[in-house]
Amino acid sequence: MSENIEELFDEEIIGEEIADENKELNNEEQTEEQVEEITHEERVIKTENEELPQYEETYENDIFVYDESEAIEEKTEKKSFLNNVTNKSEHYVDYKTRLLANSLTFIALFIITIIFLQGAFSKTTNQMINYNEMSNLDYKVYLKENNFYESDYLGKNKVYIANLIDNIEINFRYNYNIEKPSNVDFNYSIVAKLTIDDGSSKNNYFEKEYVLLNNQRKSIKSGTNYNLNEKVKIDYAYYNNLANSFKQQFGLDTTSYLTVYLRVNKNTNIENASNAVENSTMFVKIPLSEKAINIELNYQDINNSNYVIQNIDTKTDNIIFGILSIISLIAMLVFGIKTLRLLILLRGKKSIYDKYVEKILNEYDRLIVENGTGPDTSNTNVIKISKFEELLDVRDNLKLPIMYYVVTKHTKCCFYIKHNDDLYLLTIKSVDLEQKQD
Repeated sequence: MSENIEELFDEEIIGEEIADENKELNNEEQTEEQVEEITHEERVIKTENEELPQYEETYENDIFVYDESEAIEEKTEKKSFLNNVTNKSEHYVDYKTRLLANSLTFIALFIITIIFLQGAFSKTTNQMINYNEMSNLDYKVYLKENNFYESDYLGKNKVYIANLIDNIEINFRYNYNIEKPSNVDFNYSIVAKLTIDDGSSKNNYFEKEYVLLNNQRKSIKSGTNYNLNEKVKIDYAYYNNLANSFKQQFGLDTTSYLTVYLRVNKNTNIENASNAVENSTMFVKIPLSEKAINIELNYQDINNSNYVIQNIDTKTDNIIFGILSIISLIAMLVFGIKTLRLLILLRGKKSIYDKYVEKILNEYDRLIVENGTGPDTSNTNVIKISKFEELLDVRDNLKLPIMYYVVTKHTKCCFYIKHNDDLYLLTIKSVDLEQKQD
């Protein structure tokens, strides 16, 4: 009898244990159904006074089949394909990179705009046209009949006896060469000037000009070279007698000389050219009232190189450059505004991101735990959340705290809940909030 009682007691205990195990299994299945319901059901929290801004991120509702590995692989491949097709930003660009990129783009567009604007309007450039002047003076001193010199004349650079001089033949040679074919007008004269002074060359007693060759005009048309060759004869005895007569009549100590000039005026007919009109002079200086003389040659400002400055108006009435300059200007202003907005963040002013995250932390401080390390997504079933209110629903159902991790200050953070192999993740980025505001 006692053995039957013990067997019945044992069977009753075993039955209670089996009932307890079945009860626990039912509880676990019920919990799984609740989690699955939280995972897949779309939650929309609607309140009359909703102060939090709506932060949305495009994502796929992940369906996880825990018993069939093939379904998991199929879903993973589908998600990866959709991410590539929609080209959503999975790679985060930090604040410094965005600031640098916007600044460099703004500078590049500024330079391009200046170039296009210069191409769209006319501009003036200076072209220097070089020219060369060369001269050659030669003379012959013709002699009176005498018993000393067999030749009729003497060449230059010698000493000449004044009483033997009959006349002096002067040969003026001038060459003008310009690098660009041009129209150049030449106007030249040969003048002899008699000067009688006190010997200091400062105070002149008498001065008079005698025109030997007047106002000769020559020109070249679309050419580069011009040659001038003129000869004049100076009656030395005539001018010498004038100087001696002045000296004897007034009884003064004087110095007299005759200067024979070739004056060349040239006008380069080049449109919009400066210093196109210039003068050149060379002369021969012949002493008077002397027993013996040395003739002096002076080329002055001839035998030199110079240039004509031509102002060229380059008119580029190019509509394409005008359109491109407007487009680049608009793009420059856009990137300038973006750069300015990023720079404002450096001044300590709270951004949309900071205000949004700060409001969440203040209102739900008792439910949030700040974590020093980010969520571990390896070997976990990541379930993306688009709104903080949805994460609150998950917390209410699982009775677990919401973890908070700062990825980059003032730029990116995440809120998440870890339950077994499931990771409920909400990621907030400043760039997304700014884009939504724009």
